[in-house]
Amino acid sequence: MTESLHFVKTGSAPELHLLDCCDSDLDNVNINQRKRKRMEDDIHMLFEQFSSKFSAKLLDFKNELESKITDVQTDINSVIKSDLNSIKTKLTTIEVNQSQLFADMESMKSAINFQDNAQKDLVKRVDHVCETSGTQGSDIARMQTKIRKLEFELNDQQQRDRAFNLELTGVPERPKEDLTAYYCSIVKYLDVPSSASDLVHITRVRPINPVPGRPKAIVLKLNSRPLRDSILSAARAKKGFQTSDIGIPGESKKIFVNEHLTPSNKLLHKNTREKARAAQFRFVWVRDGKIFARKNETSPTIRIMDSSDLRKIV
Repeated sequence: MTESLHFVKTGSAPELHLLDCCDSDLDNVNINQRKRKRMEDDIHMLFEQFSSKFSAKLLDFKNELESKITDVQTDINSVIKSDLNSIKTKLTTIEVNQSQLFADMESMKSAINFQDNAQKDLVKRVDHVCETSGTQGSDIARMQTKIRKLEFELNDQQQRDRAFNLELTGVPERPKEDLTAYYCSIVKYLDVPSSASDLVHITRVRPINPVPGRPKAIVLKLNSRPLRDSILSAARAKKGFQTSDIGIPGESKKIFVNEHLTPSNKLLHKNTREKARAAQFRFVWVRDGKIFARKNETSPTIRIMDSSDLRKIV
């Protein structure tokens, strides 16, 4: 500052003017510095206020965050505890089910062992049967042949017992009918010498398979086979006759006179006629309880003894 005054005293007039200007600038600088200092103080005060408020807000936020974290931890602990209890319950259930499963597996194992033993026993039995089936098979075949032979002999005997019998079909059934009178009318129409005294027995017979509307057949037994054969021959010569021919009132129907066959022979006769019709055979007949077939007038006669003979009809 002394140097400045000294400079002023030794300077010229223009330099004095410059000095005044410098003093003015210096004052301005001092003013600006004071303003800057006040501004800095204000800024510092504002910053401190802001820092204080920010710290307070930050503390509030921290406290709130810690509170929420505590709540979340409480909720999480509650959920975890509940889940752990649920898991514990489920584990207990699984252990119970596992114990039951083990018990069932043991039971199944026992059952499998039982089945395995039973299967082994069955295999042994099958092997034994296979070993003995050869001899048993031949024994069965011989027995079946013997049974068929006995059946044929029995049927043949039953047919011989019917040697004096006739079967009349197509004769209408009427209340309080006189079957003997029917017989007398038939032999009179056929011109066969006979009377009621030649009858041993006469009756209607229910068929094995009844047909609605079809009258039951009349079966009669005569006292001689020649008389039976004479009636059969006369009926065949007439080629059938009607109910009106023997004086039975009502709608006229055909009457058939045939040998009295056993049930087995009746079925065989029926099957023979069906097979012959399909194979275009012209003739199928019964003589003395035996069944015959022939394709035409020049072809050989075929004796049908049982169902196996039907394959001959081709």
